[in-house]
Amino acid sequence: MISGEITELRKVSVDARELAKEANATRDRQLEALTEEHIVTWKHEWEKRGSFHVEQTGRHDALNVRAIVFVDGECQVSERERVRPGDYIRFEFPEANLKEEAADRARLRDSAPDRYGIEAPYAPELFETSFEVHWRSAAGVQHSYGPVETTESY
Repeated sequence: MISGEITELRKVSVDARELAKEANATRDRQLEALTEEHIVTWKHEWEKRGSFHVEQTGRHDALNVRAIVFVDGECQVSERERVRPGDYIRFEFPEANLKEEAADRARLRDSAPDRYGIEAPYAPELFETSFEVHWRSAAGVQHSYGPVETTESY
């Protein structure tokens, strides 16, 4: 009977040791997440007609990145495993490009000087743009930027 009790105590001891290891590993991950230096910043711009990009301008890698951009109701989503500092995420918006081309044609048509020699003022086509980026740091901490909403032209 004593040998059965000893075996049971050994099993409880092993289980307790495993639980302590798991608790210590969880604590270490949480401490790393709290003290991690993680600088990731984003900037955006229209590269050319119909082509929008978001650039990672920070100092650390962004992991498991999901970027979402809306332009006049048209949505594009990009998912990347890793975005390093200086990397771009590009989005193509063919509808915005077509809209700008149509506006150009109208401007050309309407830009002829009137009978007094005055040309109509140039007014760029404006686009309602919204974007947001979600990612994780190397320590697994979830981060988000945005949504950033602007009204801008190419």
